[in-house]
Amino acid sequence: MTEGLEDKLGIERLVTKLFDDTFNYLIARLREVYMNMDTPAKKTLLAQLSEAGGIEFPTMGTTKAPDHPYNPQTAIKTRIKENLSRRGLAMQLGYTKSDRIHYVENVIGSFENVYRKPSPKSKNEVVKRYLGWLKEHGYNPFNLA
Repeated sequence: MTEGLEDKLGIERLVTKLFDDTFNYLIARLREVYMNMDTPAKKTLLAQLSEAGGIEFPTMGTTKAPDHPYNPQTAIKTRIKENLSRRGLAMQLGYTKSDRIHYVENVIGSFENVYRKPSPKSKNEVVKRYLGWLKEHGYNPFNLA
């Protein structure tokens, strides 16, 4: 019986590693392509990525990033105060399938590690649920109604 469980855990680790490796490859490739683009093409790409993912990207070439009301440390404290891991928060947001939970964990992690910043204008369901959860637990950086 434990052999089956060990096999299942091994497969889950392998799938997670493959997902992480693929994600990291795609990000590295996107960065490489981006660095070889001219400025108008870069602006267009950032606008399209922002619209598609509901994420605000800082304007490239400015000396100071624009102020953003979302504070990752406050979001982390809010999650920890509720005694939740990123996985636990993903489950509270209503995601139960393991592949989707992993994706949601990565989205939350990217916000908490300041790789990306959430936007209240997002059409992405994960972002909407995440910002709604933060609001329900006392942190409302965008003053959502």
